[in-house]
Formats: sequence, structure tokens, C-alpha cells
Amino acid sequence: MLLKKMSEKFSALPVFEKREDGDEYFEVVFFRQDEGKWLKVLDEILGSPAKTAGEKAQRGDIKLLDPYGGIRKEQTLFKRQIDDVIFLAMLWPWQDDEHVTLKMFFVRR
Repeated sequence: MLLKKMSEKFSALPVFEKREDGDEYFEVVFFRQDEGKWLKVLDEILGSPAKTAGEKAQRGDIKLLDPYGGIRKEQTLFKRQIDDVIFLAMLWPWQDDEHVTLKMFFVRR
């Protein structure tokens, strides 16, 4: 399933700001109050989170995500490998506690 096809699953969810919706990178900002809806769709697409907010990231994930801004303790990470492609989704909560940025992309191994 291509990233663009995956991102279509979010079309019914409320968005604060759509930043990019391409074949290789997807980024939106949504309202924190809707986070449960976004998590449910991400779980359907990519399975359970590899790292939930509050957990420390695994060393391999830290190294994998470093070129993309890294992953912090308060962020959530979804990861699914299909053949030689790793699909990643990161939820970055804002300090205002009202918004969350979702970044979704893939890397080839």
C-alpha cells in the first residue's frame, strides 16, 4: 500500500493544517482532542505503536529516525515493515497541548 493510499484513510478526520500530502511524505496538524481518532486509524494501517508517549525509544529506532528530526519521549511512533520498506508515523504533540503534528513517511532498507 503506497503512502498516498494510506493517507487517504485520514480523509474523514478533522485537520487543523495540511502541510504535505505526497507519495513519499505526509504531514498534517490536528487537534489534540481528536488524537484518539487518529490513533485508531494509525493502528488499523500500521498496527500497534512501536513506542507510545512516555516510553523511551529503542536504540535502533533512534538511529533510524535521527535524519527525520529524531524521536522524543513524549512522541508516539508507529512502524511497519513490508519487504524492504519501513513505513513510519510519528505523532509530535505541541507544547500548547491543543495540537499534534503527524509525520508519515517510509524508508527503504
